[in-house]
Amino acid sequence: MAVDTAAELSALSTLSTSKRVRAAAFRQPANRAPFPAARSALRALLGHCPGVPPDAVPLVANAFGKPALGGQDATALQFNVSDSGARTVQRECLQRGLIVELGGRHGATVRFLPPLVIGEAEIDLVAELFGEAVLAAQAQCR
Repeated sequence: MAVDTAAELSALSTLSTSKRVRAAAFRQPANRAPFPAARSALRALLGHCPGVPPDAVPLVANAFGKPALGGQDATALQFNVSDSGARTVQRECLQRGLIVELGGRHGATVRFLPPLVIGEAEIDLVAELFGEAVLAAQAQCR
């Protein structure tokens, strides 16, 4: 696999062999680079408090295939390495009682599914809740 930057090479060095193989499967550099970067950053964050080097953080796949902390330090800690801001917006909308769907390329489009009969007050409420959700999602991404 061709590595474009020193940062990408550094990120790859913290990954398991299976994750390096998975990263190599991405054809486009724009799609390939975020995968090892996110997982490397996750390992650095999870290893920081107990003083464990990033490449020694024991990550395993849970029953749904999502990464989870393994080994003797396994806890109820939950994390997500998704790179879609739309998922964060969707989660924030749901916390406010607004159900939206994701679609488009890579699930990056937020879709509203209003009833056929909707009043102006409801439209204003949806706009307000969606605005709050976007601001909350932006704050999480900083």
